[in-house]
Amino acid sequence: MYLEGYIYRHLEPDRANYKGVPVSVHANHCYKRLERMTQTGAKKGLKKPTADEVERARRAPFNPSMFGNTLDDVMDIQQKRHPGLEIPWIVTFLTKFVLQCGAQKTEGIFRVPGDIDEVNSLKTKVDSFEESKNLRDPHVPASLLKLWFRELYFPLVPDNY
Repeated sequence: MYLEGYIYRHLEPDRANYKGVPVSVHANHCYKRLERMTQTGAKKGLKKPTADEVERARRAPFNPSMFGNTLDDVMDIQQKRHPGLEIPWIVTFLTKFVLQCGAQKTEGIFRVPGDIDEVNSLKTKVDSFEESKNLRDPHVPASLLKLWFRELYFPLVPDNY
């Protein structure tokens, strides 16, 4: 396979650059993603990626997302900002946020979906460790928490159970 050979040739740091970034940075990121796909298969199916997904993928080696990664990757991503935290920051933040928005008095908190535009906006902020506090609808952080669990690369409960 041509792509696999190209990636293997460029895993070691060298002087080859693309827009000032060593090619090995991109190659290592792609290698890791391909390795996961060979173990579990592609997750997205045959759906054409959106422009936003392509842009996120382009930035992924430098700004990894907490969504769609493994728990180990999420813990590595948060290590700089929350070094002592032993569970994913996103879980603690969104759980507290759901409660601050009045979830105790809201019916169907994990059943009723939040507004998709607000969920996507909050997702972008949370992925940058921004603690948005201007929401009042508890369904939005609850929907994002469900989305994070759903998008984990390896599910919390393995498929064979």
